[in-house]
Amino acid sequence: MRKKLSKLLVLVLSVYSLVSCAPIRHYISDIEKSEDISQLKSKQAVITASDDVLLSDFVNTFNKNFTSKIEFSEKFIYEFKRKLNGSVLFSNVEIGGINTFDLLKESSHTDYLIYLSDFEVLNRVEWRQSAAPLGPNNFGMNHTTTVEYCVINVDVNVYDLKSKRRVHKFTAIGESSVFLFDFKKTFKKAKERAITHIINYLSSGKTLYKQY
Repeated sequence: MRKKLSKLLVLVLSVYSLVSCAPIRHYISDIEKSEDISQLKSKQAVITASDDVLLSDFVNTFNKNFTSKIEFSEKFIYEFKRKLNGSVLFSNVEIGGINTFDLLKESSHTDYLIYLSDFEVLNRVEWRQSAAPLGPNNFGMNHTTTVEYCVINVDVNVYDLKSKRRVHKFTAIGESSVFLFDFKKTFKKAKERAITHIINYLSSGKTLYKQY
């Protein structure tokens, strides 16, 4: 009886260790800033993006859901604007269109220009180990599985339009694991998380998250 209880205790501790040691990741990287951005709730912003999208993977999923790279960028900034409005980070947010950076930088009367560029869609494969089911011949053994992720990277450039200078630049990363071969849902979730990470960083400076 004691031997069985001892084995059960070891198993529970092993599972707890795997759960409690869940990795954390930086979903904001390559940060460059010349000055802090503050008091945004009293500021206005305009969003634009390039149609520069590098498809390193998930090409079929992309082509099934977007007629062009311009459409992808348009949908990205419209969803970004909707979530920015919901966060009340700025007093007002406008859409400046696609590939209009130079024009907006010179003519927009808002406080900040947020320019999204160098989109990249790729995959990442992760190897994971977990405790194997308890049995007479496999106690203490680990089970190895692979997890595929859809990853979307985007460079975020913030310009102060009063001084015409770039004051902030960083790369936002969104990712989601593939579940039951639902690549469309996985792609959508990765895109949503990239947007969420941008907003959270601009509002609080948050870069670290528990891995999805």
